[in-house]
Amino acid sequence: MKLLHLADLHARGERAKEVLQSLRIAKKTALRETVSLIVLAGDTWDRAVLNVAGAHFIEFVTAIGELADVAPVAMIYGTPTHDVEGSLEVFETLDTRHPITLLQPGIAYQVFNTPNGSEIIQMPEGAAKLHPLATALLFGVPEPNKKWLTSMVDNRDDAEAAIRNALRGLFAGLGAMRRGLTSHVSVPTVLVYHGQVAGARLQTGDILDAGAGLRPSVDDLALVGADYIAMGDIHEPQRVGESIGLPAYYCGSAYPVDFGETHEAGCNLVNVLPGSHTVARISFEHPRNQTIRTTAERDMFSLDVAKHEPVIQGARVKLEVTCDKDHGFADRYGAPDESS
Repeated sequence: MKLLHLADLHARGERAKEVLQSLRIAKKTALRETVSLIVLAGDTWDRAVLNVAGAHFIEFVTAIGELADVAPVAMIYGTPTHDVEGSLEVFETLDTRHPITLLQPGIAYQVFNTPNGSEIIQMPEGAAKLHPLATALLFGVPEPNKKWLTSMVDNRDDAEAAIRNALRGLFAGLGAMRRGLTSHVSVPTVLVYHGQVAGARLQTGDILDAGAGLRPSVDDLALVGADYIAMGDIHEPQRVGESIGLPAYYCGSAYPVDFGETHEAGCNLVNVLPGSHTVARISFEHPRNQTIRTTAERDMFSLDVAKHEPVIQGARVKLEVTCDKDHGFADRYGAPDESS
């Protein structure tokens, strides 16, 4: 099965041009590659968006709806401060060729072909097997938070530890569901997840450990046994857990949100089969951000940038020059305010 994995659109009025460009390229790619599924792995919104002039709300909703005219779309909630509660249900009401489905934790969905193309169907309660024509099994886990995980906890004496165990139990439960539902068919399983994972790399280069917050480990994710894990939240594109063979990927943000994001923004085009997958990067063709840091030795205006880090063709470049008053800058440009 071929799918397109997007995440972290962070749609907001001020960045409408970048968001809409990313969605146009995603739609063009989905059409060209005839994908069977499009995944939006959280943080679709940057914050609560009102349908007012300048917010571009209708344009954002329409552009995401156009993805569902190409293939079914699976979405999950991201960080609550971005995907505010109740902000994604509007997409399920759209009149599109294929459904837009908001995946719920602990529920199995199946993807299968119909005369009108691929569809996402929630598994009936108590169902023991996938439909014989199913082409994939699909799970969704929104960003872990105490609000929805607490409902899975019986013992409140040690709430923090109990909630962590509930999260691990959720992944283990999905794994058990997968084994039962796919016992008679050979189809890939796709897990859509939003949140941090221990071992992931931030844009700063720091590696996340397992000690903070509701952050699962790669071993937790491996309990599901998914053939591809489509993740959102970390804006740096990367694979996580490769050393243990985990097929878990952050596709990264859909555009460079700030100058700290220097990656080439895009999405993942995935071909997934039971036990194997391939990933190709699709660029959203935004200029990359680049910061060049250097030290002025004598005269700022005679600084030879060419001696320093090469400039990326077409990049948005910020030049940071470090100097001190001993090199004559104070005489030419004025001494700095000692009180500042």
